[in-house]
Amino acid sequence: MQPDVITSCCGSLFSANDRGVAGEVTAVSPRWAMWSLYLSGALVLLSGLFYHRTRRGGLLFGLLALVAFLIALVAIVSVISPYIYAHPEHHCPFCILKSGHGFAGYLLYIPLFAATAWALCVAVVSPWQRISSLSEAVSTSGTRLVRRSLMMFVIFYLSASGFVYNSTLVMQGVWW
Repeated sequence: MQPDVITSCCGSLFSANDRGVAGEVTAVSPRWAMWSLYLSGALVLLSGLFYHRTRRGGLLFGLLALVAFLIALVAIVSVISPYIYAHPEHHCPFCILKSGHGFAGYLLYIPLFAATAWALCVAVVSPWQRISSLSEAVSTSGTRLVRRSLMMFVIFYLSASGFVYNSTLVMQGVWW
């Protein structure tokens, strides 16, 4: 512990002045983070719906879900957490899991991680659809996994939007 720092946990780790990954993520423009979050979300939802209709594009769906996952983590640290805390300097992605913030992090992390895991499962099993003996099983399982994944992504995006919309914090440049 450093005596000249009030806390050695999230207060010093997730600071825009910090050097390292945490500091870089914290310093991401709120506008860029939110636009990227919703654009990646739209792409994942569209690719999931495409797979659900055609049983094609499973690998694309999984890759887009992975990209959306990474962008969502950046958005949680740089924008969504400060909105949950109603404090523009508090970026810790772990404190939102505490009771003082209504366990808000669970509404973000559980759907996000589940959605991504199920989307990656689709990406892994979809190439096996070309094997005739596995085609039916992969088609059925892939459809079920895509539905679950899309449902969890929708829960994540609605939760994130709700936290930002209902916050008393107003950060300039988030939407325009």
